[in-house]
Amino acid sequence: MLISRLMVVIMLAVAVSTAAAQQVYKRQNADGSVTYSDQPLPQAEVINLQPVPVTEFTTHTPVTTQTQTAMPTVTDAAAPTAQIIAPAQQAAVRANDGSVAVRWQTTPNPLPDGYQLQLRVDQRIAWQGSSQTELTLTDIDRGERRLQLRVLDAEGNEVSRSDTIVVYVLRANINSPALATGATSGDGGGNDGN
Repeated sequence: MLISRLMVVIMLAVAVSTAAAQQVYKRQNADGSVTYSDQPLPQAEVINLQPVPVTEFTTHTPVTTQTQTAMPTVTDAAAPTAQIIAPAQQAAVRANDGSVAVRWQTTPNPLPDGYQLQLRVDQRIAWQGSSQTELTLTDIDRGERRLQLRVLDAEGNEVSRSDTIVVYVLRANINSPALATGATSGDGGGNDGN
């Protein structure tokens, strides 16, 4: 009971933003209940409220130290870039033999001397060179494949990369029931109609 009374007093103190400027009155009723009010009541006593504690936060500026001057580097705007233009993002490529044609463009075209491209399929290097703008990948497994071009400088450091292109390679399954019965597309699944 004492805790609930104390909680009421605390809640009143917090709820009233100008608690220090206002008075709170407490009255014990005949039935034993307690009434709190901000208006003077007959036979009420004044409750002295302490000001609500306020924590002030100060901002500070982190101390910076002078570091070594950085060596000038090639900015991203000056670095050659590459972009895959075919196949399109999320394309379904039917390739029963696993061949997927990839075309790209570079900026500038051709690449400056010493720069090379690296074509990756699922993060593995599939080709590296500088003079081509298209290539047919072979023996690509069916399923989701991720293609990406990376531009390398003369030391082999990556200076830029293309967006990753996701393609879905579709290959016929040799365990297909239609292939086992000799059916071809559109003939009704091997049924001769008799």
